[in-house]
Order: sequence, then structure tokens, then C-alpha cells
Amino acid sequence: MSIVLATAWADGGSPADDVAALAAPLLAEGAVLAATAQQAGAAVGCLRWAGAARPAELHEADDLILALDGYTIGPARCASELADIYRQGSLASLEALDGSFVMAVVEPARRVVHVLTDRGGSRPVFVAHEGGRLHAAPQLRCFIRTGIGPDDLDPAAVLSLLLNAYMLGETTYLPSVRCLGPARRATLRERRLTLERYWEPRFGQTTPRSPADADAAIVRSVAEHLQRFQRPVIGLSGGVDSRLMLAAARAAGIAVQTVTWTYAHEDTEESDLAVASRVASAAGVPHRAHRLKWDTLADDAPALVRAADGLVGHLGGLADRQRLAAELAREHDALFLGDQCYRGESEVSSADHALEGIGISTLPGPMRRLARFLMQPDAAERAMQAYDAAVRKLTPDELREMAPQDLHDRLYWAVRLPRLLTGPKALWRRYLDAVSPMLAAPVLELAAGLPGEQRVHKQYLRDAVARLAPDFAAIPYARRSGRVKWRRVLREQGRFQEYLGRTLLSPDPCFDRWFDRASLRLACRSALGAAPAGSGSGGLRRVVRSLLVRPMLRPPLLLGLLTLRLWMGAWRPADPD
Repeated sequence: MSIVLATAWADGGSPADDVAALAAPLLAEGAVLAATAQQAGAAVGCLRWAGAARPAELHEADDLILALDGYTIGPARCASELADIYRQGSLASLEALDGSFVMAVVEPARRVVHVLTDRGGSRPVFVAHEGGRLHAAPQLRCFIRTGIGPDDLDPAAVLSLLLNAYMLGETTYLPSVRCLGPARRATLRERRLTLERYWEPRFGQTTPRSPADADAAIVRSVAEHLQRFQRPVIGLSGGVDSRLMLAAARAAGIAVQTVTWTYAHEDTEESDLAVASRVASAAGVPHRAHRLKWDTLADDAPALVRAADGLVGHLGGLADRQRLAAELAREHDALFLGDQCYRGESEVSSADHALEGIGISTLPGPMRRLARFLMQPDAAERAMQAYDAAVRKLTPDELREMAPQDLHDRLYWAVRLPRLLTGPKALWRRYLDAVSPMLAAPVLELAAGLPGEQRVHKQYLRDAVARLAPDFAAIPYARRSGRVKWRRVLREQGRFQEYLGRTLLSPDPCFDRWFDRASLRLACRSALGAAPAGSGSGGLRRVVRSLLVRPMLRPPLLLGLLTLRLWMGAWRPADPD
């Protein structure tokens, strides 16, 4: 279930009509409007995908409308109980709740609206403020109207998707629409919208917990989330996070099935599939394995980009996921994923290193050359200027005073992780819920209290596995990932490679305003190992420039370009006549 909200107090418009307009793109794709509520000046709708198991949650009374997407953990379990908590203790009482949710609260008499996200930012919600009105919806395309043209796009967002495979902060393609991150509160009062972060993990400023307390917090979090579902399944990889979830479930006495998927055609003893199978066997739980096909992207890419709103460029990680989600939904109502609040790589040493560590290019000379090579000249300059400003905004002076590792982990929680969750989880949730208990507030607080060296390489998670499940810890972690090796497969000519080259070079008015077709031909030749049909050299100067940027023409860049091409090509700008 997802929330669609519109207000119209400012100009007397029809919020019910606005809700219908916002919901229309998703209704056309199979969603249903499960419930609606309307008071003078505000309307709330609850969308539900036909295959999703969780019912709509909507409370309507004369004094209050409260809509809940997801679930809370604690004394209140439904929208009407949450409304009572709000009446008794105000907004802070709702913000203190654990769970996986987006909430919308409307007080008609005061003309006040609040939209809240949970502390892990586990569910997407997009908001726009125009003319004193607030609109909120679960996907970006709800806001796309005919008449939006190429010049209306946020240049920093376009460049970030190209270089980083995701967008900075809360930006989207549309400058007027934001994707709220974790622990965010959007409040409309007297026609003004305020955006605040009501909580954040204080990395480096919290007292560490004892190992026993840490283990108890992890077990409790995993158990509380598992207990909200009838038929959950844990996505078990060969790594640390999912192994810890399974260990916590066993410690809590909860029997749960596991599932693993891979794109690899062959397995070894060190592969994800083989290691996950051994862990499941040690746990004594039912386990299933699925092999996915990456070349289905030749058929599925447009639908995947549409479902994920084009907000993540990791298309390779989404291949064949809709089929997998549909299969899992036949037996399960929730998939538990091992997302946690920081990456497990080596320690960072500076603020710029912290940015690079979460996948944000700081636009050194080579990256600027790459942008100028691929993009139209005016678009490149506008994009780089806007991008530089957006990166500076992510790290104001007060944050740069933090220890580099603390800054890295704080940025990963606030900037990168919720954006990478937005796309993949939008796919899962068309069929079943997608849950990350390691992003629950108690576990975030636990991680924040650890010294930086305990967070590096996920050391505290490994230690917790060893304490909770020594038999799991005795099984070596996977050394071979089941992800697609794109650098190799893109040079093996096939259906997807042909589709990729053809799509990138096919004319599109919006895409062509941003990107240079001749340069794209050379980029395809470099990354695909062969020139797409009909491609030429592009001139000596361009060929020389392509040689300078060739080391950066990697497969993720082409997949990001494909995402941009498909997203822009799906627009239907209004006829100028």
C-alpha cells in the first residue's frame, strides 16, 4: 500500500481531483485505489498493488486523517491507534516509533499536514510544493505532466545519475519534486512547506553498547519485524548481513525460510549460492535457489526503469527481478534483505574520501572531461556547475568537522542507502513487502555508538554472527559474488548488447538535448567491443577525446546512459500547438 496526498487550501482547488491525477499513472499499471478520505481542502488516497498482501491503513475522523504505508512496531498497530497516539502526544510520539513506514497526518481545522518517513528511510515518498499546496506520492512519475520539457530537468540530477548511478541527497529529475530520505518530516502550515530531519544517528558521539546488549538489540529488531508477517523469507547471500538476520531469527526461536538468487552460470565452493546453501543447512531451514538471466534486460529494461522511476542506474542488478518477485509472492508475503547503514570497505581518511566512499564523484579533471565528452557543450557546463553546488551542500562545514569515518557512515545513511533502496524495493513491493530490519532505529543507534574501526569491514556484524551462531561463523564467507560481470559479458555479442547500442543511438528529442550522439557511438564501441550498426568515427578530434576518457567508459556508465535514455524517452511533452 502507498499513500497519495493532495491539499488545496490555498486556492480552493479540488484535492480529490489532484489525488486522482497523481494516482493515474499507477492505476494504469495495475494499482487500485483501495481507500480514500477527504476533508475540506485535503484528500488522501491509499494505493495498493493487486498482488500485494498488506491491506490499506487509513483512519478518518472529523478532526484528523491519518494514512499509514507500511507498519509500526510498538503498542500501536493500526492507523486508528496511531491517530490516538498523535492526539495524546503530538507528532513527536509518532516520530519515536520503530518500523518501516511512511505516514501522512492531516488536521483539517488547523490546515496542517505532516508527512513522515521512518528512521531507515525504508519506503519512498515524493513530495512537491506549489502554490501553497502539498502533493505526496509513492513514485516520481505521479508528478510528471505533459508539457515538461528537457530544460525543466535538474542538471545536477542528470549528471549524478550518469556518474554515480544514483542521485544526490533528495534530488530527482524534477527540481520541484523531492524524494524524502530517512527520518524526514515535511510539514505544510499556512501555505509554507518546511522540511526537517527529526532524528539522526550520532556517529562518534554515542557510548558503545556491551556485546550482550548489542546482540539483544539485533535479535529483538529482526524478531519484531519478522513477527509482522505471516510468511516471511530471508534473502540469504554468502555475506555477513543476511547471515546475521538468520542467526537472530534462530536466537529468537523463529523458524523462517531462506532464498538465494544468482546471475552466475557456474558455482564453486566459494560462490554466493554454495555458501548460502551451507548456512541454510547449518540452520536447518528450508532453502531455495533461483538462477536469474541478465540478458532479459533486452525485454524488461523499459518496464524496470519505469517501475524504479529511473532513479538508480544499476539496471544490471534489477534484471529478471520482477519474475523472481512474482515467484516468491506465491509463497511469501515479505522478503527480508540485509541492508545496513554503512558500507563494509576500508576506513576513509578525509571528507573527500568519505564522499568517494559512498560513490559520489567530486568531479576531478578526468570526470569533467568525461562529462564534456558525452554531453552537449551547454548541458555539460550547466550540469557540472549545478552538480558542484549540490555536492558542497551535502558536506557543510559542521559536517566536515566530523571524523572522516563518522562522516562517511552518516552520509551513507542519509544520502546513498535510501536512494539505492528506492528503485529495487519499488519492484519487490509490487508483489510482496521488502524489509530491512538492520535499518531499524535500535540497530542504527547501536552502529552509531561503535568506534569507527568496528564499523569498517562490517567487523561488529561479523563479531555478532560469531557470538549468536558460532556454527554459521565457521562457514567461510563467499568470495565469488553472484552479480553479473558486466565488463566481460558486454563484449560477448548478444541480444542485450545489440539492444543497448541500438537504444542509446536511436533519436529522442529530450535525450539528444543532453547527450552527444557521435560521442555515444564511440563510447559504445569502447565498452561493447564493437561499433553499433551505422556508427562512424565522429571525426579525429572526437576520437582523440574518446581515447582520453576511455578508461572511464565502463559498463556501469553505459547502463546509466541506458537508464537516462529510457526515462527521458518515456516522456510525452505537450504538443507546442
